[in-house]
Amino acid sequence: IRDSSVTGVQTCALPIWQYDIIITNPPFSVLKDFITMLEELQLKYILVANENILVSSKVFPLVKDEKLHTGYTRIKEFITPTGIQKFGNILWITNLPIQKNNPPLPLTKHYDPNLYPMYENYNAINVDRIKDIPCDYYYTMGVPITYLNKHVPSQFEILGYAGGTTKNNGLNYDVAYQPHPEDHGGNGMVNGVRKYGRVFIRRRESD
Repeated sequence: IRDSSVTGVQTCALPIWQYDIIITNPPFSVLKDFITMLEELQLKYILVANENILVSSKVFPLVKDEKLHTGYTRIKEFITPTGIQKFGNILWITNLPIQKNNPPLPLTKHYDPNLYPMYENYNAINVDRIKDIPCDYYYTMGVPITYLNKHVPSQFEILGYAGGTTKNNGLNYDVAYQPHPEDHGGNGMVNGVRKYGRVFIRRRESD
């Protein structure tokens, strides 16, 4: 696909379904629908994306089912007509079966109910930082969405997502949810404070 940096309009020399692999940097405003179209056409793709796309209602189910992966590197700089622009949350995503061997997360913390409170509206504990994931907790926990780029399938299972319109889109799946008047449609609540989006994971006992 040829991408016009001026108009944002994408043109193809052939109908899109005749390509084997689509590699592009689509406008982020249409990325969710673009991925849906590629999946419906059963096409392989490698795309530049904002990290937040991973927890959108149309993309997260693919992440959860290990059908969509983050790439090997992040994209930190873009060359634009006005110079170099830097970003901190842009990465590659693909549905190709890549061999991304993330090392197991080094878990050094131990579970303490005073440090890892339960959500008021989910049957899970809250973990504010990936490095604070406890090594001895084998039940559901909510971690920052940045975890998805470090995910190790043999170490953790992805169970769902809490954030925004979670209860409407069903992204919490089997994680028990009790509506809260202040959760804005699904954000995890801790001591009356609404947390930013959290990915639900569970430690695999075989790890």
